[in-house]
Amino acid sequence: MLQCRVCWAGAVNAWGGERIIIVEPDGSVLVHQRAGGAPVNWQPPDTRVRYQTEADSDTHLFVIYSYRLKPPEKRYVRFKTIGMISVHRLRDDQALRITGAESDIADRIMRDPGVIEEGLRITDREKQTRSGAIDLFGIDRDHTPVIIEIKRSQPTPSAVLQLKAYVLDHKHRHTEPCGGSRDTVRTNHTGHDTNTAHRERARMAGVQIRV
Repeated sequence: MLQCRVCWAGAVNAWGGERIIIVEPDGSVLVHQRAGGAPVNWQPPDTRVRYQTEADSDTHLFVIYSYRLKPPEKRYVRFKTIGMISVHRLRDDQALRITGAESDIADRIMRDPGVIEEGLRITDREKQTRSGAIDLFGIDRDHTPVIIEIKRSQPTPSAVLQLKAYVLDHKHRHTEPCGGSRDTVRTNHTGHDTNTAHRERARMAGVQIRV
């Protein structure tokens, strides 16, 4: 924590409250206040950074001078008081990978359709219909068509209606009735429109998938 002022393009900020300054190995410079996740002042990667001191009246100020060439930008962070300086060499060669997306769930089911039910065979992914693309389409052990709509969170009524539209599209395209459908989600749920499902001779089932 430190008290500083930030100057850029000839403008000067008055001495403010305490700030946290982070200079990252890629050249990013972040100025944080005590609250909020976003920096109040920052410069992007590839910023050139230099550390120096400047005389100010009867004292010397520690200064972080950072600048970029494209677009031209210079910035000075002058410290009036310093509460702590900490230097760390971070090792992080791992690429960021976000899991749990609907595509990850679909991949999991494609690898092992048995997570939905034993004997299920997936035949199509993103199967096109008049109402849109079915996430996964397959056949169960009784040769009943299975429509799988994947949702990361609790299904909404609109998601159930979307699944109903896929069932109707399948019935319209094929002479045999669509006897089975599955609404596949990652979390447990019970709020299905079962009356609509029964009228369409479709079986609704909620399944929790972990990826």
